[in-house]
Amino acid sequence: EVGDAVGVAPGRVKTGVVKQEMVPITREYLREFYKDFPMPPVAMEVEEHMLELEQICRDLDAEEVVGKDRAMVMELHKSLDRCMFNNRWQAEELAAVLRRDIPKVKESALEALSDASIIAAQVAKEFEIHQKGQREKVSKEVEKNLPQDLRITGLRMANERKEAKNRAAVESLMEHGGSVSDKYELLWQQQWERRKTLVDLGNATGIWRVVVKYVAGVPQVMLDFLKQINDPEGPNEEIRVKYGPNLYTLTKFIYRIHKTARAMVHYLKGSSDLEKVARSNAAASQILASVVLYDAEVKKYLALMTELNNKSPLFISTDTAWRVEKSVRDNTRISAQDLVDEEWESLQIPPRISHGVPIDVTVARTVIIFQARAPKDIRIGISADEEGTNWVLEPKIFCAAPGIMDHDHAQTLQAGTHFLIFDNSYSVMTRKIIEYRFTTVVPGVPNVLPRWAKELVEVGELAGARYTANAGEGAPPPKSDPVDIPEPPVQ
Repeated sequence: EVGDAVGVAPGRVKTGVVKQEMVPITREYLREFYKDFPMPPVAMEVEEHMLELEQICRDLDAEEVVGKDRAMVMELHKSLDRCMFNNRWQAEELAAVLRRDIPKVKESALEALSDASIIAAQVAKEFEIHQKGQREKVSKEVEKNLPQDLRITGLRMANERKEAKNRAAVESLMEHGGSVSDKYELLWQQQWERRKTLVDLGNATGIWRVVVKYVAGVPQVMLDFLKQINDPEGPNEEIRVKYGPNLYTLTKFIYRIHKTARAMVHYLKGSSDLEKVARSNAAASQILASVVLYDAEVKKYLALMTELNNKSPLFISTDTAWRVEKSVRDNTRISAQDLVDEEWESLQIPPRISHGVPIDVTVARTVIIFQARAPKDIRIGISADEEGTNWVLEPKIFCAAPGIMDHDHAQTLQAGTHFLIFDNSYSVMTRKIIEYRFTTVVPGVPNVLPRWAKELVEVGELAGARYTANAGEGAPPPKSDPVDIPEPPVQ
């Protein structure tokens, strides 16, 4: 219950947003969702470079001279998270090795190694930024499903203190002579502790579960999600099966580059074996070429993984979960766009209260399209301000009968945040529950509409919406003029 506001004067009081009944993402859902996001194959040149690096390692007896170094003792894990840490680790080790003072290196080789060191350090940073983005998404999703009160403020403060403590531990380690290998061992330990803490929360039992669920306010759907984070048969396994092979190849590639470079530097630091010194100098160009290729492949991989991180949900509605299960049984295809399209937002609006949902509008004459359904009537309009004084679609009664799914659209006059306003101020005692979804059509650029909006356009349901004629500069056409979907046509 968001709040029974009987007796409260009408005002722009925001209510809490309550989702449909949600469940954690399932492996079946992700399998369907990922079909629209194929992973480009690793470039064929990677295998060629790895064979060349392997030959150089044999020429330099790399296994004998550096194979037992701690920095070279790395297991290939199937966990994508661990593989990303290993890529960061090996890239940072490579950058550090190539920055060292190398007495017997030739000038031409020195320039190549310097460039390779800079690129390797940048790649390590790219992985770090991506992993940070992953953690932030999970944190935001967790916060969205927790009570929006002092408890969430306390959680944020606790997380900030924990992360500051983690950073301080890494800095202290390095200040006291810790190696790059020490650093990544600590980073992985910290990451595993983050995951274990979440899983332990999801697996809470007895009195502790009562405290977590009813005192801390953690909803059951969140507990279910946390429980499956490390499940070897959970949703993460689908990610690994689909996108793991490319990352495994990249992990082997950077390991081979690092091993070759470390063996090369071993001889260039002062070996009396002139043949191997010469071979090491000659290998510098191969090191640089391989690092450049590795960097390009990492960028390609992380670009797709970042897109997935931004687009794939952590929770889905029970309706969507059911549709996915049905498609699997019926052996039918559901696109990722269709899966996302079916989601609705839900609001509970107390009597005598209005609620504005912000909509970002970046270009004037953008068309806002919305759809709504509710068991009882509600007034809906679109305004250029949250107070509802600058209407582009005057509020009117929607959903006048149970089961009716209404829609409308309006064209904005200017850029800036607009508000889809749900007005229940005329109701004295009745709380309204409404589900809605909206999209925008921006003029002058191709627009890819969600399926539900595209269907409205195709059947001509969006012709004839009108906007209010307000006086002043930039006033819209008269109210009798229809609002047209801007060109180019919706794709």
